[in-house]
Amino acid sequence: MPNKVTAEAKAACNELVDDVAYRAALRKRLIGGKLAPALECMLWWYAKGKPTDRLDVDVGPTLVDLVLASYRRPDAPA
Repeated sequence: MPNKVTAEAKAACNELVDDVAYRAALRKRLIGGKLAPALECMLWWYAKGKPTDRLDVDVGPTLVDLVLASYRRPDAPA
């Protein structure tokens, strides 16, 4: 359960974002390209979902590759 200050802050923020005039001004800033990029990104995430984070990592040779390489003759093809 949130404390009293947290609950009051949440209520105040809800009142602000539910305000018709605020939403109109937000829309105007967004369309005019004057909204902070992080906020625009957040709007997209809430509307369409956050894109999947992908990280391709080249880890080099596997343990099997290293073990097999240690058993190869120096004159054998790789």
